[in-house]
This record gives sequence, C-alpha cells and structure tokens, in this order.
Amino acid sequence: MATRRYLWKGLILMHHIPGCDGQLSGLGREYEDTAEVPFRAHMEIPGMLRAIGGVAGLAVLDAGCGTGLYARMLARRGGSPVVGIAASAGMLATARGLEQREPLGIDHRVGDLTLAQGLSVNAVAACYLLPYARAEADLTAMCQSLATALRPGGRLVTAVINPDFSNDPQWYRAYGFSLTTAGQHAEGDPVVLSVAQAELIFEVTAYHGNRPTVESALWKAGFTEISWTRLQVSQEGVEGYGRAFWDNYLAGPHALIVVAQRAGDSA
Repeated sequence: MATRRYLWKGLILMHHIPGCDGQLSGLGREYEDTAEVPFRAHMEIPGMLRAIGGVAGLAVLDAGCGTGLYARMLARRGGSPVVGIAASAGMLATARGLEQREPLGIDHRVGDLTLAQGLSVNAVAACYLLPYARAEADLTAMCQSLATALRPGGRLVTAVINPDFSNDPQWYRAYGFSLTTAGQHAEGDPVVLSVAQAELIFEVTAYHGNRPTVESALWKAGFTEISWTRLQVSQEGVEGYGRAFWDNYLAGPHALIVVAQRAGDSA
C-alpha cells in the first residue's frame, strides 16, 4: 500500500472551524492505528485508564471520541451507559463499524460538545480535547460543556500538551511522532504534532495552553481538586523497548494528564 499523507487540523474543536469535517472523513482507520504508536500504546493509554479508574456500572462519556478507542475500552471495563461524541461523521462511521463488529452498547453521537450538556455521567474521558481550544474563551466554554455532563463529584480525565514540552523537533521522534512550534510556548501558539510510523503519516495542529489558563478555565466551569500527572511507562513498554529507550520522553514529556472533579458531593 502506498504511503499517504494527511493534513489533520482541528481534530476535536470542529464546531469552531467550519469545514473541517471533510478533512477528517477518511481518517478513521488511520486514527485507529495510532493506538499502536509506542507512546500511545505504552504511556498514554495505560495512563488514561489508570487515572479514570474503575468504571463498572458507571455512566461514562468519551468526549471527542474519534473512532471510539477509549469508549470501547471503558465499555469493556463495565462502563454503562457509554456515550461517545465526535464532530466528524467520518470518524464516527469507523466507530459505529467497530461497534457493529463487536457490540458493546456504545451510543455514538455526531455533533459538537453542546451534546454533552444533556447527559448525566460519572466520568468523562477527553483525550487531547482541551489543546484544540485556540482562545481562552473557547477553552472555558469547552470545560463548561464537560462540567454540565458530569454529576456532582464526577471526574474529568484529560490528556493535554505539556506546557514545557521540548522544542527540539527530534526529541520525540523515537516514540512515533515529532512536535514543533514556531512560537515560544506563548498562549495560543500553534503546536504541530506529526506522526510518521510506517505508512501512518499525518499532522495535527493544536494550540499551546499554559497551566494557569487551563486551571482557570476548569475552575470557572466548576471543577475542583485539579491535579497534573506525568505519564509512566507500562511494564510491557519497558520489556519491549528497554528502560533507556524512554529516558528522553520521561525527561521532557509532550503530554500530561489532568484530573479534575466537578464540585459537589458524589451522587
């Protein structure tokens, strides 16, 4: 199969960027394949699942679900009901196709985050959702939509771009991607993540968000107990690649996990 190159911009925040759905419509399988990229397989995915914790019998939202990777993982862990929201009909077509092959009872919905406002869930997974807010007002609106979906005491778990990621474009190459920016880590600077793994080649443009800005948006939306966590390497990652392989990433990670709780006692 010939290698294809995709320009993949505005992954989640498509309700702010008209016309992006067309760019994403054919990328379902490619996005699904990123689960095999070393960083995702051995750091991001186990880190997100660990932060979310047990979901058996709990209502869960996968916000910006793409092809439904986390929605399926959480449904397999007993989450019920599980809802996945994404703005791209093309991405959701892949998610629904996977649901047909392995029925897990996931409710996939096409649309922007206003769809979350009618839900009542115990936990929200939002992997790389917040970095697609270009302005602080957009970020706050996004957080507010997620907060309204959560029951009091419910948990938001989201992966964000590390405000202090390495500016060396080769720093993350061994882990299946590179990260570049023309700015100086200023608020709103574009950040381009390029994946180049075998035949899987595409780019994603997100935006830099400083820690105080992210925390302010979460506080304004009604979240409390906000914590930032560095990712760790899974045992499989250590065994498969050796511990030294991960040293560069651990010294300057490109992503962190943020956990926040909606104010109020658990329902």
